[in-house]
Amino acid sequence: GLNKAYGTQILVGEGTAQAVREQFVFRRVDFVAVKGRGRAMPVYELLGDKGSVPQPKLDQLARYEAALELYRTRKFGDALQSFEALEKEGDTPASTMAGRCRHYQDHPPPDDWDGSHHMETK
Repeated sequence: GLNKAYGTQILVGEGTAQAVREQFVFRRVDFVAVKGRGRAMPVYELLGDKGSVPQPKLDQLARYEAALELYRTRKFGDALQSFEALEKEGDTPASTMAGRCRHYQDHPPPDDWDGSHHMETK
């Protein structure tokens, strides 16, 4: 279900990503609490086999991670610029995150916000 929200094909949890990190390349897409669960967990997108992911995609991964850190530290304007640049390259999770940055610029999250997103649907 989360794949629909991010425009991805394969998302996995942290345990799976860690278990196979020697064989595959993942990027952390977000920190999400799915409906019915209170605690947020990182979710990762499978990018491909280690050694087969092209360098431009690895560079994009690093830029996404930097934008995600800006987002999590409430630097929504800077994060938005970074996510929009990635969005122009066809990065669909970046598009989702850019939308959230726009929302939080107008409607800041509460002071106790931990950088996670709580899904309202399954």
